[in-house]
Amino acid sequence: MGLTRWILALCGSVRLEVCGARPERFVNACADAGIACTASEPVDAYTLRFTVRERCADTAAAPARRCQCTVKTVSRRGLPRLLRRAARYRGLCAALLLLMLAVSVSSLFVWRIDVTGNEALTTGQILRCLDACGVRPGTYWPGLSNDLVRNDMILRLPQLRWLTVNVRGSCAEVIVREKDPLPDITPDDTPVSICAAATGVILHMDVYAGEARVAPGAAVEPGDVLVSGAVYDLGGGVRPVCARAEIRARTRQELTGQIALTESKKQPAHGGRTRWALRVGKKRINFYQNSGISNAECDKITCEYPFAIRGVFALPFSLVRSRIGRRTRRYLPTRRAQCLSRRCCSSCAKRSVLTARSLPMKRRRRSPAAC
Repeated sequence: MGLTRWILALCGSVRLEVCGARPERFVNACADAGIACTASEPVDAYTLRFTVRERCADTAAAPARRCQCTVKTVSRRGLPRLLRRAARYRGLCAALLLLMLAVSVSSLFVWRIDVTGNEALTTGQILRCLDACGVRPGTYWPGLSNDLVRNDMILRLPQLRWLTVNVRGSCAEVIVREKDPLPDITPDDTPVSICAAATGVILHMDVYAGEARVAPGAAVEPGDVLVSGAVYDLGGGVRPVCARAEIRARTRQELTGQIALTESKKQPAHGGRTRWALRVGKKRINFYQNSGISNAECDKITCEYPFAIRGVFALPFSLVRSRIGRRTRRYLPTRRAQCLSRRCCSSCAKRSVLTARSLPMKRRRRSPAAC
């Protein structure tokens, strides 16, 4: 049945309805004439529906007349039917075909590069080196060699430890791994002492080399020697070593900051406008005549809409929308200033209450407390 459905879908099928005194005689006549009837379905005692190939629909009228039955076409399905309907919209079909061709061809080129995994190096530095290595928007990615790009990038950027380029639907994902910075290790033959960098209380000490000068629980100040690099041997001499220890201490720091009493907040105003542009590769086509520099009272928000489906395909076109709006400033007190004013008012109110209670009970006219 599955193969029969595929054959009918490709060659076309017609659903016929036969009405007569004995419709089964028509089915036998079609079998004698070599007309294959499938999916027979009785509607009532005098009506029968079945499916035949599209090229056999016209030849079924002769056996129907001999059997004194009437044949009516119910529906037509299959590829020929779709092609006849699509012939009415030739322009739309041609545009769809061109779009599919452009998507299939553009999937062989890189139109977007994403960089992930970088911390010390900036994305701009990596993109400039990739451009020098031949990986740029518009590159034919089947001709790229991942090993050659990796070796060339490591030679250009010594901070890189590993790099790979993965291409998914015209989007190249560059994953990088940077080298870990080497720790500052003092040679063992250099005499060094460990000193305190801040004021605190020693909590725990594990001395691996050197002589401890303080004990846990002692308070130290900046510059005090915690572990000395001068070790006295059994003969009474002094032997210089590189002091090594793990020390934990509790310190206290004071941070000072300044908060403004007022802050500026922008309010929307009338007079905003929207500008559109088309970005084709590295070029930009503006759909407006003039341009200018926005002042400090204007906000500019730019949104870019690429012609792409992430992970499927991407085209070298993107629509850019720039919204320029004029704003007015309004100065408002900050939250810190509001808290200070509330505390001031509450303290003044308490002070006035205490003053009123301390006064003798006489008839006096009370004046409102002022902050």
